[in-house]
Amino acid sequence: MAFHFLRPWWLLSLPLIAGVIWLLLRRDGAHRSPWQAVCDPALLDALLIGCDAPRRNRWMALLGAGLLLAAIALAGPAWHRLPQPLFRQQQALVILLDLSRSMLAGDLKPNRLTRAKEKLTDLLARRKEGETALIVYAAEPFVVVPLTDDTRVIAQQLPVLRPEMMPAQGSRLDLALDKAQQLLANGGVAHGQVVVLTDSAESGAKAAARLRRHGHRVSLLGFGTRDGAPIPGEGGFVTDAGGNIVIARSDWSAMERISRAGGGLFARATLDDRDLDRLTPLLAPRHDAQPRPKARQALGDRWREEGVWLLPPLLLLAALAFRRGWLLTLLMVLMLPPQPASAMERSDWWRNRDQQGMALLEQGRAKEAAGRFLDRRWRAVAHYRAGEFAAAARALDHPATADDWYNRGNALAKAGHLAQAIAAYDQALKLAPDMEDAAFNRALVRRLLRRNQTESAQGGSRNNKGDAHQQQSQRQRHAEANRPGRQPKQSDRDKGDTGQQSKPQRSVRQGGQKDQQKPTQHAGQSLKKEQHDAQAAQQRSRPEQRDKNRPADARQAHTMAGEQPQQPSATPDHRAEALRRLEQQQARRMWLRRVPDDPGGLLRRKFHYQYRRRVHHQETTPW
Repeated sequence: MAFHFLRPWWLLSLPLIAGVIWLLLRRDGAHRSPWQAVCDPALLDALLIGCDAPRRNRWMALLGAGLLLAAIALAGPAWHRLPQPLFRQQQALVILLDLSRSMLAGDLKPNRLTRAKEKLTDLLARRKEGETALIVYAAEPFVVVPLTDDTRVIAQQLPVLRPEMMPAQGSRLDLALDKAQQLLANGGVAHGQVVVLTDSAESGAKAAARLRRHGHRVSLLGFGTRDGAPIPGEGGFVTDAGGNIVIARSDWSAMERISRAGGGLFARATLDDRDLDRLTPLLAPRHDAQPRPKARQALGDRWREEGVWLLPPLLLLAALAFRRGWLLTLLMVLMLPPQPASAMERSDWWRNRDQQGMALLEQGRAKEAAGRFLDRRWRAVAHYRAGEFAAAARALDHPATADDWYNRGNALAKAGHLAQAIAAYDQALKLAPDMEDAAFNRALVRRLLRRNQTESAQGGSRNNKGDAHQQQSQRQRHAEANRPGRQPKQSDRDKGDTGQQSKPQRSVRQGGQKDQQKPTQHAGQSLKKEQHDAQAAQQRSRPEQRDKNRPADARQAHTMAGEQPQQPSATPDHRAEALRRLEQQQARRMWLRRVPDDPGGLLRRKFHYQYRRRVHHQETTPW
């Protein structure tokens, strides 16, 4: 820490300020009363009427202090150095993802492509600095994301990547490596890394050697098995020209040769992180990659300016110059009762509540984020991630869109309110009949509810048999066997037991109480088991994905399932207004249905457009 001024030239205004104060004092001296020349200065205050010399001196002192504070604040005092590296890491990583049809082989469950996307997501999570790019290839390579320091952009593109979007099939790794070299050259990268995620490497050794000569390294992460598996296709499996089923086998030795030619590493895909641990040295900077001198000078000393703290006293001095009776006002301010204060980070001063909640949600502090969000949809997402499913359902008490009903149904199902969850899914399907996620979850929850009702009915019948046997024994031992009272009491107990097993528990409104009881926990565990059996739908049943992928509409439309809708007043104006809103909603839904739900359509059209502009290569193995 070293005290200095960021803009010291403003200190040259101090002599000018002193000169202004001297001129003002001199002007007051020139206009002084003639009695001051013949009377004792100590007696002037008592002899002269309207003598305000002390007051003028006081205001001159305040003016001088204000100008002095302003000059110092403009000079930029600083003594705290910001934690920032001297240079930005310029190492770049280009990822090549094989999108040939052989990546759909099922020797790695569920298939090789899904496993490659999972490994790619883990690899991106390990990237802390530097630029990253993504290229997909089959018969031709295509750039999905150019070099960027935001790896989240690449992660958002992974779900839509599939072999069907490629214009032509094949596995031209050599062309993909040439495209990576071109991308690194255009980005001005002298030492880069290239990681290939593929299941075959029949060509590419010469291209890898060229990359090595240009200062880059090529590494491979292989997927598949030596025995291989058939490639699924339309109506069966992919066959060759002779009608034989093609078996996609992985050639580990060919992949090792390409990695050695590129000066990199080779690893086979594993269930754990051993493969990524082997490739982790690629993420570290190379020893010969030194920062440029200009970059070191540009990003070297950066200090936090503290002159802003001089503004409050400066504003106070400026306020004193505009009104009288400021001492009384200051006394009233000091007599105000204290208000409860909460600590806040300095970075939160410049962000609203929703932005603060999003930052906490990205840090994994979902419970704290729920208390910050003002947007009810994001608040529901935060409660859901924190495991507070009943609170998530309460945040969506007034669903307005099909996504809101769908997310509310998920929260109610997780909280154990199965009947209400089914009603919420019904409302979602009413607004969006083609919502496959809602239909799947509704069928899943309905099966679970029927199973719970069957178990409760079987338990009730066993209790009734036991009660009948007990009453018969009592009639044999006692003369008054027909006295009513025991059976209703027992039936009440059965009714309570059955309600605990089958009826959904109502969500507790008080924040300090628990959202669920034991029966609801049992229902939530059963639902989780059902969803574990259907792995494909488990990813679709999370509300935060739908909140991110589908824009939420702010209008309020339907009431919650299970509640009595409020009937509007039966006046012609209200009926006409309700009819107009219904027509607008129907028109909006009809317009939205015309928009195809194809997130990868833009990339597919881009690839086809670029493919038509290129010189095509003949492929002998179009898989």
